[in-house]
Amino acid sequence: EFDASEGLGFSKTLSAVAEGPEWDDAGSRAGTGDRMRKASLGEITLEVAPKSAEQGFDERGNPLADKRKIQAQKQGGPKKEHMQFGAIHSCCFDPSGQVLLTSSHDTSYALRSSETGQVLNEPIRGHSAAVHAARFHPEGHLMATASADKLLKIWNMESGRMMHRLIAHAEAVTDTAFTPTGCLLASTSLDHSILVWDVESGRELMRMPPGFGHELPVRCVAASPQNHVICTGGDDAFVRVWDLRSKQLIRKLISHTRNINSCAFSADGSCIITGSEDFSARLWDLNGGLVHTFESDSSSVKGTCFTPSGRHIIVGRSDRHVVVYNAGSLQEVGRWVCQSACQSVAATTQYGGVVACGDSSGTTYVLRSVLAPCGQWRYF
Repeated sequence: EFDASEGLGFSKTLSAVAEGPEWDDAGSRAGTGDRMRKASLGEITLEVAPKSAEQGFDERGNPLADKRKIQAQKQGGPKKEHMQFGAIHSCCFDPSGQVLLTSSHDTSYALRSSETGQVLNEPIRGHSAAVHAARFHPEGHLMATASADKLLKIWNMESGRMMHRLIAHAEAVTDTAFTPTGCLLASTSLDHSILVWDVESGRELMRMPPGFGHELPVRCVAASPQNHVICTGGDDAFVRVWDLRSKQLIRKLISHTRNINSCAFSADGSCIITGSEDFSARLWDLNGGLVHTFESDSSSVKGTCFTPSGRHIIVGRSDRHVVVYNAGSLQEVGRWVCQSACQSVAATTQYGGVVACGDSSGTTYVLRSVLAPCGQWRYF
């Protein structure tokens, strides 16, 4: 057992699958008898598990390894390894694109290989309640976690220890985002507040003006590639855009009719994609307002993001579908189905483009291409 208030509970050496451009067959832990080999990814030393010889998918598009595990379970054999048991509230890639960070309703957060989805460490429980968001610092050496226990924590990825325990929110912390330089960290809460913190010292630097802020719980925050701008969304159905230099509200985007669950900037900072309980995702131009509404029949939008290239928009919905739209034509170009309601999405350019998704059952999915067929989902 480790003290969650003092450290992450993992050392600088983590278990991982991180070799080569090819998929393994399962993306789950290797057997206890397998010899582990080491590789270096950035500043973190990872152990590379050998791949299984058998590969491929069955006729329904399920990985053969998962089929074998299900058969083994029916026969009374070992159960399928399931590392996080609550909804995956957030997923985030590190700057290299090789490591995927997921946070769960079961109070844990975990690191995975973005190539395979394999867990790099046992899920860590550094909070006493659901972890609503976990985000990498732009340089990858720090991580921030936001929790329903009202705490925001900053962790050192190299030492595995907590740097700062940030206490100011009166209710659950719902989301957090580093600015591009990594000097500032923004957080949102059910207490209606938006706070900005100094990452190095852990001091609260500013609180968005109450008279211009959200009148109901704030659910999401995103930082623009333009270092001084953030956007927030919440239960009042408004998207607010803030200038951190002046501490002022610079835009209020009005179109959604119910709670806003997610928001994300495009790579150039010119557009925002938002997802809402009103069954829609909406694309905004910061200069011209609403550009387009992506509607669904009766499913809320839980997660939204742009691909780093800016060519595609990814939308995760409560009807289990992850939908990809061309950002230019605004037409649907891909669709995948999860096992349960999608909760979060993320994308990276690593390995030619990887998409990740977390659902309400605690399952994490990894897809090697934004345009890959549904049968190529790898889930863990």
